[in-house]
Amino acid sequence: MTQITTRPARPHDVQRLHEMIHALAYFHGDLPRLTLQTLEKTLFGTAPDLNAIVAQHNDRLVGYAVMFPVFKLQFGTHGKELHHMFVEADIRGQGVGRLLIEASVKYANSCGCSHLSVGTHPDNITAQDMYVASGFEAVSIAGPRFRMLLE
Repeated sequence: MTQITTRPARPHDVQRLHEMIHALAYFHGDLPRLTLQTLEKTLFGTAPDLNAIVAQHNDRLVGYAVMFPVFKLQFGTHGKELHHMFVEADIRGQGVGRLLIEASVKYANSCGCSHLSVGTHPDNITAQDMYVASGFEAVSIAGPRFRMLLE
């Protein structure tokens, strides 16, 4: 494997993160609407909603993982949801995903989290296998979910 490092995202990474987020959206058939301004505010504003870790090869960012806080209020515990994880196609299969997972686990532990969770498309067997190999266990989500679009 080539030398890959992981680190927390920094404000100067926003442009490259934006590009990779759009690439992941297109991969899933979504039309991305995320702006640079929204991404910067969400990651680095006065009250950031998300945490991002990037994977870097030399001076090039080649992947990222983004987490947001989740709570199990009835148990008094908090955790992180690994909301997005992406690795550039030309470097997949070289362990970058595992490095991003390891960095995410380390970050969640440093925040005092009791758990880290992640979801994936039911057909993405490669990702499912990687998560299990990395120590995640499969769980079923019970019950229907609902949403309301807000203005």
